[in-house]
Amino acid sequence: EAAAETVLVARRAFDGTILAEQELKLESAPRSTTKAMLKRSIAQPEDPADELISAGAPAATFWFFDFDRNLRYPQAEFDASIERRGDEHRLTIRAKTLLRDLILNADRADPAAVVSEQLVTLLPGESFTFVVRSQKELTVDELTRHPVLQCANRFGASG
Repeated sequence: EAAAETVLVARRAFDGTILAEQELKLESAPRSTTKAMLKRSIAQPEDPADELISAGAPAATFWFFDFDRNLRYPQAEFDASIERRGDEHRLTIRAKTLLRDLILNADRADPAAVVSEQLVTLLPGESFTFVVRSQKELTVDELTRHPVLQCANRFGASG
């Protein structure tokens, strides 16, 4: 379908601070893509190892300026809570720091478990709820310890 929307694009420090922002009015025809020109203040980082570009509000798309091994990711910090309804576990992660490409390997806690999503990136202060289907009663601790819950932060220069 045709789409038209305004998207907020921002260059941010890994701590979530907005360093530069731009509002883009985008339109696309059915089954097409649209290109947009970013301001230099967005496209050129001051510190490529500690900055990213986010698009959307809340951010839905991210672009990093370098390879993981060169980025100074913070130590991953978050709060977690769980709510269970039958075989559905709703694990909510609230980021205290940037969490890059968060994955939930629920099958490591229960080989029959199925999780709703993977590779979720969160900025500090954002949250996401994973839906895990499992007959086993899973706890927050089981679902948030390594290697069940992981993110790319550990592959960075500071990780």
